[in-house]
Amino acid sequence: MNRLQSRKQLLLSESELNRALLVQQFKTVSIGCHAMMGQARAYGTLASSAGAWIGRKISSHTGSDPSAQQVSVSTTEHLIRTLQLLLEIGQEIHEIRAK
Repeated sequence: MNRLQSRKQLLLSESELNRALLVQQFKTVSIGCHAMMGQARAYGTLASSAGAWIGRKISSHTGSDPSAQQVSVSTTEHLIRTLQLLLEIGQEIHEIRAK
């Protein structure tokens, strides 16, 4: 085997190795994307449930005395802040896992 053939074989081997590495990286990214999509669906479900609960609370207090409505508003504000904190914690966990 002469020098030119050796160089050609080396380049072909390097190309095959790069292709295999690219496929592995794509699989890794794909797995990460699927995990993020699952987390997003979970957060979406949580937010949807909270929204439905808030809606029921507000509609159940329509027409009742102002003090009951004030309690409902306070409870709703507390729930919204709790959801915000949960989403922030989820995002921090995701960032830690990504490192």
